Amino acid sequence: MDMKHVTKFQKSIFVSLAVLGFVGGMQMSDIINSGDGSAIPTIKAASVRRGQQRINGKWYLFDNNGHYKTGFQWIPEQHKTVYYARNGQMQYGQQRINGKWYLFDNCTGAMKTGFQWIANQRKTVYYEGNGQMQYGQQRINGKWYLFDNNIGAMKTGFQWIANQRKTVYYAGNGQMQYGQQRINGKWYLFDNNIGAMKTGFQWIANQRKTVYYAGNGQMQYGQQRINGHWYLFDNCNGAMKTGLQYIANQHKTVYYAGNGQMQYGQQRINGHWYLFDNCNGAMKTGLQYIANQRKTVYYAGNGQMQYGYQTINGHHYYFNTSTGALEPLPSTGSSKTYAPSNHSTFSLNGHSYAVKSFSGTGTVPADNYVYAWTSLRNYYLFEYYGNAHKELASLHVGSPVVINGQTLHVREIITNVSNNGNAYDLVAGKMQQHKAGWQTCEYAAYGSTLRLWFAD
Repeated sequence: MDMKHVTKFQKSIFVSLAVLGFVGGMQMSDIINSGDGSAIPTIKAASVRRGQQRINGKWYLFDNNGHYKTGFQWIPEQHKTVYYARNGQMQYGQQRINGKWYLFDNCTGAMKTGFQWIANQRKTVYYEGNGQMQYGQQRINGKWYLFDNNIGAMKTGFQWIANQRKTVYYAGNGQMQYGQQRINGKWYLFDNNIGAMKTGFQWIANQRKTVYYAGNGQMQYGQQRINGHWYLFDNCNGAMKTGLQYIANQHKTVYYAGNGQMQYGQQRINGHWYLFDNCNGAMKTGLQYIANQRKTVYYAGNGQMQYGYQTINGHHYYFNTSTGALEPLPSTGSSKTYAPSNHSTFSLNGHSYAVKSFSGTGTVPADNYVYAWTSLRNYYLFEYYGNAHKELASLHVGSPVVINGQTLHVREIITNVSNNGNAYDLVAGKMQQHKAGWQTCEYAAYGSTLRLWFAD
């Protein structure tokens, strides 16, 4: 350029541009004399800027005509998308562009995608493939996540999805959870398809148990009152219990039906009648009056209604074999009674025992006597704790006994006979076939079965 033809105004323009370091893509590198004694920059070697250029510590991108670019730009040789502001400078960090949030690497300016941790805001956010921050529910690589609708922060823990009317749970990695989950020491259940938290009664198929989740989603244990009914759930695995159950802290046995509900009043269970308190469900035992049936019945220690002859607290009772109702002791078909003489004896194994009478009801003392039933001729009772009882162990079919001076031999021994009305009928029938018989309990406990001997 001939400086002789440059006006003062043009000189001032060149001076200003030289200070900036470039003129329309041309670089001013030398200082020359203007001819009037002033020093101005001149173009020694002009070149057009192209591509990425670092100018005063800032990165710019120029096209082939030397014009800087703005907006999103793909840098192919660096495999990155960057963003240049309106002043042409590359941007870094979080940027709000056209109402959308983006994140650019603080060193290279590369646009970031995927999950990103924003340290100064202590949040994890997600940028889609186009670099935009995402909000609300998002399905990413086959997993559901939830991001705050305002700030985009990834949510974890329990979350209410209002438009789907469900509570779901997101683990620490932000992924929605399904099925059984143990959270802060509590068990929860989430739908296997949509992740909705389940409440109420639920069947866990692979564990073959019914459990109950309260309104807060937590599995329940022990006794629970649900919709006015009492239920019992295992204290360890939460399984709903059914059948007869002992409640230790209330010292009671109760019954839960197949639907898990506690039962009250009379209940027929596996062919047996039981009675449960109408208020607390406790299983009743002993003599009980059934008001609406106007009868007294008897429930053994296992809670089952008893029938026929029963010895209760040393007293003899008879209960109807169909209804279980208490009735007067039946006679043997004869009004006669059989009292032993003052000299009656019963001898076994060379030991002789005096005989006393026994009405067939009540108890006898544990002493040195054998007791003869007054309602059955030649039928005797050996008290389990009496001295004569020890002689019975060695008896077998064919063993001799001496009753009132007459020697007889054991012909039949019957064991494990239930102590009820059927036993009496059995004895009465056998005594029509044999000359004498006797019985004792097989073990020292309430409700013991009987052992019977018959001799001729």
